[in-house]
Amino acid sequence: MIVYEKSRTVLAPTTALITFDKQKHFYSPIAVGLLNRLCFETKAQIVISSSWRLHGAEPIATQLINSLDMLNTMLDSEQDSIPIHLKFFAEEPHKEQSWRTPANFESMLQTKSRGAQIDAWLRTWGHHIDNYCILDDNDNMLPQQQANFVFINRNLSGFDAYYYIQAFKILYSSDLKQKYCMEYLDNSTAR
Repeated sequence: MIVYEKSRTVLAPTTALITFDKQKHFYSPIAVGLLNRLCFETKAQIVISSSWRLHGAEPIATQLINSLDMLNTMLDSEQDSIPIHLKFFAEEPHKEQSWRTPANFESMLQTKSRGAQIDAWLRTWGHHIDNYCILDDNDNMLPQQQANFVFINRNLSGFDAYYYIQAFKILYSSDLKQKYCMEYLDNSTAR
């Protein structure tokens, strides 16, 4: 299962924290916390379709981690830290490129819509996944992608609980439903 995300607005607003002469930029800690929870609950992995993918995976991963660190800082110090469940997709062929949609300038010119770029990714790596969810503030997805698309309205909160529920419903496949039902039945009969 894959979560596509356009990091600029979906995880907005970005925030800057100044501490001891160092500035850390991070996405909304709440949005990243919800994305982290979505990845944990559905075993989803992240594929970046934002133009930020042109800068590489490391700066994006750093900002995601900074945001989770900030969320942990905001929590009660007696609580355990939230573990990181965010994981970039990494499968062959071209494992080092599989974490993002096509990122060369020529392919971006040929496939002007975000949906076409995602479709190109699915043609290469789609056989590795059971399901996917697109999180984006751009609605130029292909017709066949609409059922897997959560449109993030350009609001101040970015990815919030409302969008989390939509994404969860898309990613929560019948296999997962069956697994959770079986676990529930096992736990209830053990009582």
